[in-house]
Amino acid sequence: MEKAPRNHIGFVILFVIIFLAVAILIVFWRVQADEVLPEVSKTTLIASNKAWIETKTPIPLSERTTLSFPTDETQVEVAKNGDLIVNTTNKNYLKKLTNENINTSGAKGYRLVIFADKVSDYINNSQYRYPTAKEIAGVTSYQINCGTRKIETGNKEIPLVIKNEQATVKATLASQFSNKLAEEASVTLKLGINKKSASIDDTFFTKANQVKAYPKNLRYDFNVMKNAMFFFNEKTQADITEPIGIEYVIK
Repeated sequence: MEKAPRNHIGFVILFVIIFLAVAILIVFWRVQADEVLPEVSKTTLIASNKAWIETKTPIPLSERTTLSFPTDETQVEVAKNGDLIVNTTNKNYLKKLTNENINTSGAKGYRLVIFADKVSDYINNSQYRYPTAKEIAGVTSYQINCGTRKIETGNKEIPLVIKNEQATVKATLASQFSNKLAEEASVTLKLGINKKSASIDDTFFTKANQVKAYPKNLRYDFNVMKNAMFFFNEKTQADITEPIGIEYVIK
């Protein structure tokens, strides 16, 4: 029986070593990707959110309508849990909102609640354009070539209950990813998108005949390229909808 050539055996050994190295890197990447980033303390977060109001920073109500201080018939506050809350009956702002979204037509009041950990992102959005970003995870790299992030209002109503002049909403909203690559890229590129369902528990006083609630979202739209093991390329458009709060149209 002939023995296998030494160079053939060496090739097999080299292949096994490379395979094991790749497997280790992939496992390491998965562990890193699943790590939970340290959270900012609640006290620090509340103080930071209050600073936006104290410095009279303009607050977007929508993609094209921004609330500027001072303004009549408007109250802005930070709740005990750190959420940003805006209430307005200002006709000028209501008209601008109606021009953007027909759902606001006929509104006598508008209420916006932004989750505490998303206030900074929301106020600083300004049609954010992604720079060319690239991150490597193990043997795989992800890169955003171009894209935008915009504020939008979801079309699907969120159920609420009005009883004894109290409007109450209890719901959970989850981020939506257009494909698996969009989800992978959001983690590796550290876009800060909340993958867990957001819990809404909000109650406020109202004498309105009709109140409708809608999710307030950040809409990510970008092109991403995945390069795996230095030779396999995958490119696609990523579309992500992240709930960051809730808005009410009060009639």
